[in-house]
Amino acid sequence: MFALEYARSADIFMVYLLLVIPRLVFPQTIIIGRKRTNIALITAVFAQLINIPLSLALIPIYGIVGVALATFFVYTIEKVFLVLYVKIKMKINPTDYIPLKLFAVYSVIISILFILIDHRIINIH
Repeated sequence: MFALEYARSADIFMVYLLLVIPRLVFPQTIIIGRKRTNIALITAVFAQLINIPLSLALIPIYGIVGVALATFFVYTIEKVFLVLYVKIKMKINPTDYIPLKLFAVYSVIISILFILIDHRIINIH
């Protein structure tokens, strides 16, 4: 029904679906609310400076899916950095604004589904 290119685009889409995990964490809201927008800008610029070479490094290994993987890794690292910044500099614990149990459950479910689909245990193609 679909050409081979569809399967490759589905792989890219699946990796980008993993971005739901770090997008459910909102330390940037606190940072902007506290008028520390410079750290948000610096972090975003730094993330892009890492994303580009990491994407180029992963392309020979994973093909175009490497770009999506690099984006996921960099975006996750960016969120971890911002969470640590809020915790250390602003003295606000992640548990004050992240429902950790619920976040962990959803993250595990999304990760397990990704692994099952990626290893073709669940067939979506």
